[in-house]
Amino acid sequence: MKFLWIWCLGLLCVYTAKAQLPQLEGCIYSVETLNTPDGFPFLAVKDVAGNGRGGQVRFNAGSSGWVYKWMYEGVESGTGTYAADSSDFVFPLQGNGVYSVTAEKEGEESKTSGDFRIFYVHVPEFELNVVEETRYDCEGIKLRIDGFQPAFYLYGEDVHYYGAHSVEYLLSTRQEPIISVDYWPDGMEIFQTVDYRDARYTLRIMDKFGFEWTSTEAEYISVIPKAKMSFKLLNTVKVDGYGEDMGQAPLDVEFTDESVNAQSYKWYLYKDTADLKDPLPTLEDSLMDNRIRYEQDFTYTYEHPGLYRVRLEVINTAGPNNCWDTTELKDIKVIQSLVNVPNVFTPNGDGINDIFRVQVLSSTSFHAVIINRWGRKVYEWSDQSGGWDGKVNGTDASPGTYYYIITARGLEKNNPPKYVKKGALLLVR
Repeated sequence: MKFLWIWCLGLLCVYTAKAQLPQLEGCIYSVETLNTPDGFPFLAVKDVAGNGRGGQVRFNAGSSGWVYKWMYEGVESGTGTYAADSSDFVFPLQGNGVYSVTAEKEGEESKTSGDFRIFYVHVPEFELNVVEETRYDCEGIKLRIDGFQPAFYLYGEDVHYYGAHSVEYLLSTRQEPIISVDYWPDGMEIFQTVDYRDARYTLRIMDKFGFEWTSTEAEYISVIPKAKMSFKLLNTVKVDGYGEDMGQAPLDVEFTDESVNAQSYKWYLYKDTADLKDPLPTLEDSLMDNRIRYEQDFTYTYEHPGLYRVRLEVINTAGPNNCWDTTELKDIKVIQSLVNVPNVFTPNGDGINDIFRVQVLSSTSFHAVIINRWGRKVYEWSDQSGGWDGKVNGTDASPGTYYYIITARGLEKNNPPKYVKKGALLLVR
C-alpha cells in the first residue's frame, strides 16, 4: 500500500490512496503508522484526567450529500445523511479501541478512513525529590524521579506497545533535554549543580507517544554561601597624582559582611605588602596583629601608611559539610606621609583661599611658624587642621612677603621621615 505523508494543522497525518484518517478535535493527539501492533494507524490521545474520555472524530468527505456510518470495535454505531451545505461528519470518541468511518453517495466511490486505533495515554502524577544524602553537598545535589509509570497499550495478551518516540527528560533549570531511546528505571537520579540561591525544580518528561508530563516540585534550600564584603574608609583624602579611595593614617576602616547563607566569618587583614617579602611568612604572621578575625562586622584602625589587603571567608554551618566561599583580595590604601605648602593666599573675606593652610597627611607631629621680613614671629600653630587667617594680634597683616617654617614627622612604620620646610609666602589682599 502506498502512503503519502503530509502535515495537517501542526499534526502528522497519514493518507493512503483509498483511505484518509479523520481529524480529532477537543484533545491533544499524535499519529503513528510504523511498527504499530496490528499495522493500523495508531492515534494516541493525551488523557490528563485519567478517565479515558473526551474528544471527537471529524471526517470530511469533501462535498455534501454523503451518508456516513462509523464502527467501534466491530459494531456499527451510527448512520446519518447531512444537509446539502455540510460535508463533515462528527461523532464522540467512545474510549480505547478500533474505529472506522465510511461515507457513501450515489454515483460516487465510497470514502473510508480505514481501521484506526484510539488509545488514551495517561501517566499518573509522579514526583521529583532531592536525594537527602546530597542535600548538604557543596557542589551539587541529586534529584530522583519517583513513581513515573510509563503508559502502554496492551494488544492481545502479551504485546505491550509503548509508542515510537525517544524519551526526553528536561529539568526546569536547563535548556536542553536529556534524550533516551527508552524509559529510565524508577528512582533514576539527575545531578544538578547548585549555588547560593534556593531553587525549585520540576521535571518534564516527553513520553514515547510524544506527550509531555510534569512532575511535582522539588524544593532545595541552599547551604552554599556567597561571600561578599564592603568596607568604608572614615578618613579619606584626595591628592593630585595619588588617585582616589585612600585615607591617611591613622585610618579607621569599617568592615561589613554582606554575604548570603553564611553563619561563620573569617576576616584576613593582611599586613603592608612591603612587609610581605620572600620568603613569605606563615599565615598568622602575614596578618595584622597576627590573627584572624571572626566578627561579622567591625572597625579596624591602620596606624601606618602602606598598601594593605583584605579578604573574607564565610562558612555555612548547616549540615555536616560546612560549605565555604571567599571574596577576592581587596586593596586598602593608606597614603604615605605628605607635607604640601602653598606659596600665596588672599585673606580678603571672599571665602576663597582666605586661610593659609598646610596639607599634612599621615603624620604624627606638626608645627608651623610664620615670620615677617624682619624675622619677627607673627603666628604659629600645631593643629594640622589649623592655619593663619592673615591677622596679627587681631589686626589685618600688611600685604607682602612672609616666611614659614614647617616641621612634621610621618607615621611610616619603618624609618618615618622628618619634614622641615622653609619658604616664602605671599599675602595678597
